[in-house]
Amino acid sequence: MGQYAPPYARFAPLASALLVFGLLVKMGTAGVHFWLPWAHAEAPTPLSALLSPVHVGLMAYWIWRLLPLTDVSAYALAAYGAVTAIYGSLLVFREEDMKRALADSTIANMGLLLAAAALGDYRAAAALFIGHALAKASLFMLSGVYVVSQGSRRLGQVKWNSAVMAGAALGLIALAGVFGLSLLGKALLAVSSPAPLAPLLYIALFATAIYNFWLFDKLYKPGRGEFHAPASMEAAVLISAVAAYALMAAIPWL
Repeated sequence: MGQYAPPYARFAPLASALLVFGLLVKMGTAGVHFWLPWAHAEAPTPLSALLSPVHVGLMAYWIWRLLPLTDVSAYALAAYGAVTAIYGSLLVFREEDMKRALADSTIANMGLLLAAAALGDYRAAAALFIGHALAKASLFMLSGVYVVSQGSRRLGQVKWNSAVMAGAALGLIALAGVFGLSLLGKALLAVSSPAPLAPLLYIALFATAIYNFWLFDKLYKPGRGEFHAPASMEAAVLISAVAAYALMAAIPWL
């Protein structure tokens, strides 16, 4: 890994606080998350697929690089990340709109990413970032398939066909960390968790998995339907979801 060498040795206390606060707003963590569900839900499908991994997730990189130059406690920030993960997971259960539910899921996953970055575990952060990016892009594109084919993205009402259900299952399993890159990221974070934070982080890891089964139940219950979706859109969903598993082969290079 290369070393990031800024032209200054250390941030002053106020600058430290403001820098970290700005990055947390950009990530959409608990308390400063209010913009994120609205932005993701209202954005066109392609932008939604990019907002989660690119707009918010990359802030974890700067936290990892710059936190050692600040006076902010890494343990406190990791604990805040765990609380964000639990809080964001609970928010998912309130939603009836698929894109808003996925946006709340992003809040939860940013909590895990923040914890990994704060603890300096770049391997866990990289696996969580890429795994979340691919799975979430797939699911946001799936919501676009629903809108184009059925004119709705309301949970509990939209029907499914074989391609749609395959995309939903692959995307949600990857996002939950049952298998795929997110599983490896969660395992690495669990192993690197310091003893005082371990119980809180374990709860956060569990919380960010359980809501995905609720989402799958909401998507499955309406049953199979007769509708036609563009093959190119269905293919994009499946390719992105499968990539969250296929790229597990890249872990030895992290």
